[in-house]
Amino acid sequence: MKQLRDVTNILVTRVISLLIFLILIGLLNFLLDFFDNSVFSSVVYFLNFNFGLVMVFWVLFLFGDLFYVLVFPLDLPAPIFHAIGSSFLVLFVFRIFSLLEDLIGIKIGLPVDSLYLFVTLIVFISVFIVGYFRIFDRIGTPRTKAVKKARARKKELRLEQKIKNVVESSIEDIKRAVE
Repeated sequence: MKQLRDVTNILVTRVISLLIFLILIGLLNFLLDFFDNSVFSSVVYFLNFNFGLVMVFWVLFLFGDLFYVLVFPLDLPAPIFHAIGSSFLVLFVFRIFSLLEDLIGIKIGLPVDSLYLFVTLIVFISVFIVGYFRIFDRIGTPRTKAVKKARARKKELRLEQKIKNVVESSIEDIKRAVE
């Protein structure tokens, strides 16, 4: 039941975020006719050009999150989707840096191609490894929580029984005292 609630929550929040993004893109494209500003035009054209890229990493992160809420071993694909999505996100960030260089007119001077490959590889490997650490770390967690909950309930039942015994013995003492 909790998994279904988590999946529904993820789908609803992601679809809402996609709708907000689509409305924003539509609004920016609509406003493009009213503003004669090269910076604004460049940003809108940049977002239009990279719309497919944004959709790709949005879908990859969505699948990663959907797989992650499932129980082991069904959650094993999650880090793969997150790692690939992160690689596309790195590409998008590097394209933002390129846009900023064009808008400012100053070349930062970074070796973008070799730096991009290095950063993408580091991000991919990091997200991949951390994702699997998260999965394997939580394997016993639900069982542990269930055991702790059962122990707490057992302790609670024992306490209730003790209270019941004290109340019954008090009632017996009162009955004897009244007779």
